[in-house]
Amino acid sequence: MEFLIHGMDITVYYKGYHGDLNETFYVGKVDERYKKLVRVAWECLDLAIKEDCSIQHPMFLIMPKIKPSEL
Repeated sequence: MEFLIHGMDITVYYKGYHGDLNETFYVGKVDERYKKLVRVAWECLDLAIKEDCSIQHPMFLIMPKIKPSEL
C-alpha cells in the first residue's frame, strides 16, 4: 500500500453536552484525485451547514441537500 487516507473521530460527552470533531489525515504519497475527493466532500458539507444548520435543523436533515452536481 502506497498511501492511507485516515479519518479520526473524537467525541466528548460532559455534563449532558456532546461535542464531536472529525479530521482526515493522509499517510504516504496520496494521489491528487483522492485529495480532491476528500476536499470536495468537506466543501459540500460546509456548504450544506452554512445553508441550513441550526438547532431546528439537525445535521441529518441537511445531508440530502448535498447534490451530486456539487461533486
